[in-house]
Amino acid sequence: MPSPLRLVAGAAFLMLSTLSHADVPQRAKALLAAMTVEEKSALLYGYGSKVVEGQQWQVYVKGIPRLGIPDMTQGDAPSGLMIGSRQVTQMPASVALAATFSPAVAQAYGEVIGSETRALGYGVIHGPNVDVLRDPRHGRAHESFGEDPVLVSAMATAYVRGVQHHQVLADAKHFAVNTVEQDRLQMDARIDLRTLNELYLAPFQDVVEDGDVAMVMCAYNKINGVHACDDRGLIHDLLRQRWGFTGIVRTDAGAHHGLESLRNGVDQEFRVADQYGDRLLAAIKAGNFAEAPVDEAVLHILETMMRHGIFDNPPARTVADLNADAVKAQDVAERSIVLLKNSQGLLPLSPGIGSLALIGASADDTLTAGGPANPAPAGKDTVLQALRQRLPATRITYAPGTDAVSPASLAPGFAPLPRAMLTHLQARYDTGAQQVDGCLCFTPMRGFQDMALSSVAHYQWPPEHARSVTWQGQLQVSQAGDYGLDLVGQGRARWQLDGQVVLALDATQPGSRVQRHIYLSTGAHRLQVTYDKAGSEGQLKVGLQPPPGVLDARMAAAVEAARQADVAVVIARDLASEANDRPGLSLPNDQDRLIAAVAAANPRTVVVLTTGSAVTLPWQTQVPALLEAWYGGTRGGAAIASVLVGEVNPGGRLPVSFPASEKDLATSPLTSFPGVNAVALYPEGLATGYRHHTRSGAPAAAYPFGFGLSYSRFTYRALHLGTDHFTVGTPAADGTFKGVPALQATVTVQNAGNRAGTVVAQLYLEFPLAAQVPAPLLKAFDSVYLQPGESRVVTFNLDQRAFSTYDPQRRAWQVVPGRYRIKVGDNAVELPLSLPVRAIAP
Repeated sequence: MPSPLRLVAGAAFLMLSTLSHADVPQRAKALLAAMTVEEKSALLYGYGSKVVEGQQWQVYVKGIPRLGIPDMTQGDAPSGLMIGSRQVTQMPASVALAATFSPAVAQAYGEVIGSETRALGYGVIHGPNVDVLRDPRHGRAHESFGEDPVLVSAMATAYVRGVQHHQVLADAKHFAVNTVEQDRLQMDARIDLRTLNELYLAPFQDVVEDGDVAMVMCAYNKINGVHACDDRGLIHDLLRQRWGFTGIVRTDAGAHHGLESLRNGVDQEFRVADQYGDRLLAAIKAGNFAEAPVDEAVLHILETMMRHGIFDNPPARTVADLNADAVKAQDVAERSIVLLKNSQGLLPLSPGIGSLALIGASADDTLTAGGPANPAPAGKDTVLQALRQRLPATRITYAPGTDAVSPASLAPGFAPLPRAMLTHLQARYDTGAQQVDGCLCFTPMRGFQDMALSSVAHYQWPPEHARSVTWQGQLQVSQAGDYGLDLVGQGRARWQLDGQVVLALDATQPGSRVQRHIYLSTGAHRLQVTYDKAGSEGQLKVGLQPPPGVLDARMAAAVEAARQADVAVVIARDLASEANDRPGLSLPNDQDRLIAAVAAANPRTVVVLTTGSAVTLPWQTQVPALLEAWYGGTRGGAAIASVLVGEVNPGGRLPVSFPASEKDLATSPLTSFPGVNAVALYPEGLATGYRHHTRSGAPAAAYPFGFGLSYSRFTYRALHLGTDHFTVGTPAADGTFKGVPALQATVTVQNAGNRAGTVVAQLYLEFPLAAQVPAPLLKAFDSVYLQPGESRVVTFNLDQRAFSTYDPQRRAWQVVPGRYRIKVGDNAVELPLSLPVRAIAP
C-alpha cells in the first residue's frame, strides 16, 4: 500500500497539472502540502558553491527533484558575476551608472547583467545596492547609486527591471542603513526615525513597489540597537505589511542571530545552514518552534520563483554575446564620465599633437576595480592601448610614476615604501617559500578580502598558512634628508636599517601604527624587516614619506616625460573594497604628489580620476583639465580615450559631492564615521552630501552634486508650473503621498554650443521653514541629448510625495502646508530658474 506521503505527493502533482501558470498561489500551496518538514527546511538555506563537471556556481539552494523544484543558483556582484565563468562583461561600477542620471541606461545595464547571469546558469544576482551613500569613504561607495534617495530610487528600480526582464531574480541590498564597513557585523547605526525614513528607507520602498524586486537582502548592521535581520518592525511590519512585499527576504551571510528572524519574515539564510537547518528542525521536533513561519517562508520562495520564471524555466548555461555586451559596457562608461574642469579648452585633445606623456600605474593596467569583486572581464583594454589606437601620429610616452595600488594602499599613514627605492628584495616565509622583488607588505588572502582586492596588479600574496616573514634588501636613497617611516598593522614587526632597529610594532588591534622621522644619507642602506602574525589574522604595511620635493626614480622619470611632452595626461585611481573603508579621501600611493609635480613640469596637464567616489584635489588649481571616469569596467580605457580625443562629448554628472577637504564632511567626526566601539552616531540627520554643503553656513563642495561640464553649452528658460497651489491630499495605502497629484513643471533646455551633447535638467524643491529641511532637495531629473541649436521642453510630473516629510512623533508622512519653491538648473548649486508653489491644508 502506498505511503501517506506518496499519496499526498501524488495528489499535489494531480492538482498542479490542472492549474495554469497564473495560479501561482495554488501551485505553491499544492507543492507545500507535498513536502516534508525536512524538505521545507532545505529551501531556507544555501549549500555553498555548486560544482558540476567543472562548472561552478557561487551559492545555490538545493531543489527537490521528486517535486520538480529546481535549484536556486545565486551569484554576486551588481556590476558583473565574479564566479562561474572565466569571462564575463565587467560593467562600469554602480556609481558610474548613477553618473549617467539616466534610468533608461540603468535598465539597459540591468539587461546585460540579467542576460549574462542567466547565461551562466544563475537564477539570482545579489544586486543592486540600494544603500544611499552617507560618506564617500565608505568602502562600498562604488557599489552605490550616490548620495540622493531620488537618484538611487530611479536608478535601482530601472536596474531591477532590466535584470528581471531576463527571468533572473534581483536582490536589493542591504536593508537597511548599511553605511560603513568597519565593524560591519556589529555596527549600530544610532539614527532618528525621520532620517531613517526619508533618506535610507525610501529607495527600498520604491524598488519594492515600483520595481517589483523579487528579493531583499537584510543587512549585517544594527539599527538603534537591533540587528536589521532580527528587526520585526523593519522586516515584518514595514517591508511585508506596509509595503506589501511578498518576495524573498534573505540574509547577508550570517547576518541573523536566531530562529526569531524566520518568524519575523526572513525567509532564507545565505550560503550555508546556520539557523534554518538542523537547529530549526530540532526546535520544531521539540515543540519549541511552530511550522507555520516555515510554511510562509517556503510559499514566499516558491511563489517568487514561479512569478519570475526560474521555476518553470530554470536557468541553464548558454553562451553570452560578450562582444555585444562589451560595446554596451563602453557606452555606459562613456556616458558616465564627468568633465569637472576644462579652463583652457585643452580638451578635447587635438589629433595633431606631436607628443603626449601618459602617466599613472593604472593607465596600462588591465585590471579594473569594482565589486565587491572583479570577474575576469572579456575584451579588457587599457587607456594606453586605446589612446595609441586613436592618436596613431602622436608619440606617446608611458611612465607609471608610482607603484600600482595594492592592499597596502588601504592602510593609514604614509604610502607603501616605493619599489623604485628597493633593490635585491627577497622575502623568506616560515613555510619555506621565497619571493623575489615582492611588495614589502603582508595581507592574507581570506574570506571576502581575497576577492575584494583581486583588482590590484603586481601584488604577490603571502603563501597560504604563512605566519612570519623576513624581508631583506637594499633601500636606495637618491637624496639625503629627513624621511618619515611607519609600520601599520597587527602582530609583531621590526624594521632595521644598516643593522640598527629604527621602528618596532607590537599590536593586537588591526591598523595600529608606529612612526618616526629619520635622517637618511644618499646611497644604499641595508634593509631588513621581520614580521610575525603573533596569532592575529595578519596585516602589515611598511611606509615611507620622502622629504618635500624629493622624488624617487620612478616619479622623477614621469615628471621628466611630462616636461618633454606637448600634453601630459595623468590617470589616477584609488582602491575600494567590501570589508574595508578608505582611510581618507586622498589618492593613495603618493599620487597627489605625483600630479602636483607633473603639473609643475607641464602646464598642459589633464588629470583623469578612476575612483569609486569622491577624492580630495589639493592640486586642482594647477591643472587646466579634470575628468572623473570612475571604475569603467571592461572597456573603461576605451571610454576614457574616446572622451579625451573628442569622439564622445562627456555628459556625466556627479552623483556624489566632492568636498574640498575631509573636515568639510558632515560625517567627519570619528563618532559619526566610521564610529567608535561599533556605534555610529547620525547627528547630521538629513544634512549629508549636498544637503550639507548647500545649507546656510556650511562649507561649499569643491564640485557639487549633479555637476558636470560638456564640450558644448546649454541654457535653461521658460520654467512654467501647471498651478501655483495644490490642496494636501490623503495618503496612499502605503502611508506615503505617492501618486497623489501635485503639479506639473516644464522647462525649455537648449544646446547653445556647436556640438551635440547631453544635458541633465535637475529639479530641486525648497521647503518652507516649518518643514525643517536643510536645503533644496532633488525631486526630478531628465537626461536629454540635443543637437547643436536644438531646444526641447522637459516635463516633470510631481506627486505630493515629493513635498512630504516624515513626522516621527506621529510615525506618519505629512505635507506641511506653506510656500515651496521649484528650482531648476544644472546641479545642486546652479539653479537659475525658480517659481513658488503653495501647499494648502485641506
